[in-house]
Amino acid sequence: MLKRCLIGAVVPVGLVLSACSSEQKTVPVDTSGAESQSYAAGYAALQNGDNTAARDYLAQSYAARPDDPFEEINYAAALQNTGEVDKAVPLYRDVIAKGGNVYGTEFTRPEVQGMSVAGVAKWNLAQAGRDEAGNLIGPTQGAALVAPGANTYEVFFAFDSTAISHEGAATLRQAAQKALSGNLVRISVTGHTDTVGSSAYNERLSVRRAQAVERALIANGIPRGDIVARGVGKTGLLVPTADQVREPKNRRVEIVEEEARVN
Repeated sequence: MLKRCLIGAVVPVGLVLSACSSEQKTVPVDTSGAESQSYAAGYAALQNGDNTAARDYLAQSYAARPDDPFEEINYAAALQNTGEVDKAVPLYRDVIAKGGNVYGTEFTRPEVQGMSVAGVAKWNLAQAGRDEAGNLIGPTQGAALVAPGANTYEVFFAFDSTAISHEGAATLRQAAQKALSGNLVRISVTGHTDTVGSSAYNERLSVRRAQAVERALIANGIPRGDIVARGVGKTGLLVPTADQVREPKNRRVEIVEEEARVN
């Protein structure tokens, strides 16, 4: 019998682990149960923060098993991590069409725990500001993807900066007060950038912005364990632009406070 094993939450989008070996290795295996070297190397690269290498390894693994929904969604997620969302979209759409009853054993993000691979594909697309068909969605449509009972806030940043402004600090105090006064389940903190610079640099910048907001929320009384912080770089633009365009509204961190439903 295959045992479950855990892959840490190391990437901004959800990846799915199909099965784990009885030796409790923290590497993925293919759906046949035989360890795939390129698949394992892809996850190792992700854990080391090398998204480009992860994409290349997972591309090899997907090419060997293009009909496997686990291979398909993981390659799509790797493409998304390197800012190649348009290449990921057709893969996600195929997974959504055929993966509604397919489930993994472990996931790289707690937000997608227990979802089918189709559900993870939809969640990943939403992180990129896309609907299920892969079309760009506006802020109003994006707000509709937030769970009922959630409060949302945004903190904006100067170009190439992680410094929180006075206005941002006031927003974070308000967010913390609201969270502490309610029935909080979790706070999701998602860092974004505009499109100036490389995908790799902007991914790091978005993570640093998310971490700055996380520290500020903790300083305002929010328990560290209630916060899930991540950066998505150039993906999920609030204002769609071409590459290498400065857009102040895209330099932001989005805070979503989810509260338990009260019957």
